[in-house]
Amino acid sequence: MVAIGPYHHGRTPALRQMESTKHVAAWHFINDSGRLVEEVYGAVCAVADEARSHYDEDKGRALGDDDFNPMMFYDGCFLLQFLLHWVDEAVDPLLKDAFSSNCTSISYDIALLENQLPWVVVQELMRFMPTPPDLVRFTREWKATMQP
Repeated sequence: MVAIGPYHHGRTPALRQMESTKHVAAWHFINDSGRLVEEVYGAVCAVADEARSHYDEDKGRALGDDDFNPMMFYDGCFLLQFLLHWVDEAVDPLLKDAFSSNCTSISYDIALLENQLPWVVVQELMRFMPTPPDLVRFTREWKATMQP
């Protein structure tokens, strides 16, 4: 359903379908932040080398900046918009529909170890959010959905 990070990025047509939703999520993220896209994207680029160091050399380091940096930006915006949706914060109706209709699949995919986004990217993007998602609430609710 969705690839977060370099391990499955663009590997199948099914994964590529969610890329347009990531772009919509990024647009709403920027719009909600009230900041310029250059400022937010620049902040992600500033931590990209550190983020890249969290991946195996054959995945994260094999991608050039022109591929890696936008992937971190779009994936981070998508993830944070999904977290807002999960904790019932207001998200755009189009994103809400996309997230709601694919919630189980997206939730499963972002829980996969190979789909993890380095915390430095998430943390940097959260600085631009007027109201970041309640991560304690998200974790509590997420944990309740998991099987023992």
